[in-house]
Amino acid sequence: MNIKIKKNLLSYKGYKLKCAVGKSGIKKIKKEGDLSTPNGIFKIGFLYYRKDRIYDLLINIKYNSSPIIKKKGSAIFLHLTNKKYGYTQGCVAISKNSFLKILPHINNKTKVVIC
Repeated sequence: MNIKIKKNLLSYKGYKLKCAVGKSGIKKIKKEGDLSTPNGIFKIGFLYYRKDRIYDLLINIKYNSSPIIKKKGSAIFLHLTNKKYGYTQGCVAISKNSFLKILPHINNKTKVVIC
């Protein structure tokens, strides 16, 4: 089953969770630095945990990764947000509680659908 992101809602395995996306919204044509979240279907990468960082949990969303095309943007993640759900620079952000709810259901076949 895929993680679906539409506007400020993330749906997965019966959960409907509030999320934040890029300040410029979701765009089909993304450029480096445009503050938009890319539209499309993406594989996921590794889960990262750093207890010494602001984003202590994050999953890489494989956007513009194989092959890498210059100026299309990069480093798109599913990461944690603050309580205000402020805009991101192009990533998708959810609360830590939401992240921990869906994490046990995510595997290497899970894809992220952003529309």
